[in-house]
Amino acid sequence: AEQPVAIQLFGGVPDDVDYAVRAVLEHPVLSAAFAIDINMGCPVPKVAGAGAGAALMRDLPLASRILRSASAAASGYGVPVTVKFRTGWDAASADTPAFARMAEQSGAALLTVHARTRDQMYAGRADWSVIAAVKAAVSVPVLGNGDVRDPASAAAMLRETGTDGLAVGRAALGDPWIFARIAAALRGEPMP
Repeated sequence: AEQPVAIQLFGGVPDDVDYAVRAVLEHPVLSAAFAIDINMGCPVPKVAGAGAGAALMRDLPLASRILRSASAAASGYGVPVTVKFRTGWDAASADTPAFARMAEQSGAALLTVHARTRDQMYAGRADWSVIAAVKAAVSVPVLGNGDVRDPASAAAMLRETGTDGLAVGRAALGDPWIFARIAAALRGEPMP
């Protein structure tokens, strides 16, 4: 009953992603999703080790084929494909704006940037300047992710990056009310 809802998938084989997208969009309940999000940012070994998630940051041609496959499958249902990714596999190989341009050219309708490399996992400080660089490099909407933990950090990210919106991850695990507080603060309303 809650909307909007997106379904997030990951995979390292374009045909598998095509199959998964069609299975979701033909399902009687899951087909209510407003978007299919392809996870190209998961850093955990069982995902990245299988050539999916953040591992795709090291193989732009394969990442492009996966996004093109997902976009082609979803287009028949009128559903957009989005993608979440990190700043790169590691700092030495990161070219986040190039990855973002590839994602846009491959059919992604929205990009979510987790401003950490795969090597950082969930540690260290998110580099919001990378989100700003991605926003400047593409024409599709961009969401910023990383170190948004309260209304003040949400407002700071929006101000510093020019991003179109925010994605909140770990902060919501211990505080499911964070979304209502951020929304109220951004609208200039009292905290709920």
